[in-house]
Amino acid sequence: MNEIKKAIENVNVQHEEMDVQNICQHMKALQNEISTLVENMEQQDQSKKDFIKNKVSSESVALMQSLLLLIT
Repeated sequence: MNEIKKAIENVNVQHEEMDVQNICQHMKALQNEISTLVENMEQQDQSKKDFIKNKVSSESVALMQSLLLLIT
């Protein structure tokens, strides 16, 4: 019984490690997309920058900053 419990715990740990790795990969992809977006925004005129800034909520910005902090 203890062996089965240990085996299940081991599988759970491996699954959690895979989830963390998957999240890290997605966060790095998001970071690349955000970097590309920022570069594109810097090349746009001011009216387009203001339009994009108005569409991105403060909560979205906070989430993106938190995600960036997690992967660095």
